[in-house]
Amino acid sequence: MAELGFIRKTSYVFKASGGDVVWTPSSTTTDQAGRRSARLDLGVTAAVPKPRLYEWRATITNGASTGTLGRGVYLYLITATASTGAVGTDGGETETDAALAGSDDRRNLTPIGVVVCDATAATSVYRKSGLLWISARYIQIAHWNDLGVAISSTATDHDFTLTPIPDYTA
Repeated sequence: MAELGFIRKTSYVFKASGGDVVWTPSSTTTDQAGRRSARLDLGVTAAVPKPRLYEWRATITNGASTGTLGRGVYLYLITATASTGAVGTDGGETETDAALAGSDDRRNLTPIGVVVCDATAATSVYRKSGLLWISARYIQIAHWNDLGVAISSTATDHDFTLTPIPDYTA
């Protein structure tokens, strides 16, 4: 009899370069501003059920100024019904890596979590993880900076990783 357990699958990495999906928080660094990633196709496989549960991990680095303890960078999930276009997409967002137009753009996005400022030194690195249930085929992530200071403008200082957690073993 097979043992039931978790088998971690290949992760999807969102970052400026060298990842699976382009996401450039370093291009929109100011406080009270945000950015969405390009769109990821999680695929569809008839032979094997697609995982719905994912572990997420985020790394955010603040800029040269000191952050405010307790404030954070808010993370959001954007789901879509197609690989391109704004129709059928949460918040009417398009498929490209781009700045959010304003705070109101977050109203119809699904909150994932908050990466909280827990150190006040300049260029502090903040990390957070959690679990996320995803039912859509096409997804994007977005962030909103509420640290009270700009985040780092260095592209390699930020990333977001999704790792599928199947609920079965083969």
